Amino acid sequence: MAKQVEMPLDSFERDLVQGSTKKAMSGSKSRDLWQVDPRELKFMSGFNARTPRPGLEAHIRALADSMKSEGYYMDKPIAVYIAREGDQEVKYVSDGHCRTKAVLLAIQEGAEIETIPAVPEERGVSLEDLTVKLYRSNTGLPLTPYETGLVCKRLIRYGLELEVVADRMGLGTAYVDGLLMLVGGPKSIRDAVIDDRISATEAVKLLKTHGDKAVEVLEQMLAAAQAQGRNKATAKHAPGAAIKRVVKKHSDSLYQAAKTVRQDPGYTSLAVETRLLLDELLRTLDRAEKDLATEDSDAPEEERQQA
Repeated sequence: MAKQVEMPLDSFERDLVQGSTKKAMSGSKSRDLWQVDPRELKFMSGFNARTPRPGLEAHIRALADSMKSEGYYMDKPIAVYIAREGDQEVKYVSDGHCRTKAVLLAIQEGAEIETIPAVPEERGVSLEDLTVKLYRSNTGLPLTPYETGLVCKRLIRYGLELEVVADRMGLGTAYVDGLLMLVGGPKSIRDAVIDDRISATEAVKLLKTHGDKAVEVLEQMLAAAQAQGRNKATAKHAPGAAIKRVVKKHSDSLYQAAKTVRQDPGYTSLAVETRLLLDELLRTLDRAEKDLATEDSDAPEEERQQA
């Protein structure tokens, strides 16, 4: 397992002052798009929400290999934010981080790529706008749920309400709330999600169901998965999952067996606590059976026949 590094991706902060596109692009070629030297592009440290994970380096490697053999596709421009820093106009990548890293790698390995297409961000764009775009525009290699959670957390830190974040991201409020719980959860659970040893969905379930015991339950699930020769834990590896499946499968037989026990002459010889437990269980099941029968009798004849 790769060693995980704590990254301040959720707390990225930076004061942005937009510079002059015309000045920054002086010396660059302009056709339908600006043509810029990729070696002039800069990355804002901590801005990109991607975390080191399986497949990311392979994705960049594949892009670089494609660029070496096919060149850079002109219909895949990157987006740049022109920032004023002192008396300099700096071109920062705001969308297309993987493509930019790939083209730089391709050039380093001998590809003759002088310029790539770029589109400057429009005037008036805010840091919140750029952050939302991190999620909305990543279609080549979409952000993982965990990375999406980092974007949501960052927007919350900027002062946006949960409902506003969900709306701007195009996600459900409950889903965003779960992602926020995940990125704010214990490091061992976050690392397991990043390493793809458990899904984000299952991790959120653990946190909601087990609270401060979630890490302990996760360790049990990972051990159960490993015992089966699997690297990823799923719901079926949760403690008690096997017995729940058996009970569900044989629920009718168990109900009938419990009723038989209650009718047995020796039932009165059982301990009082045992009888009370069985009586309460059977009363619950009896009520459920009667409710189901009532629903069936009230249903229209056509529905009963179809049932």
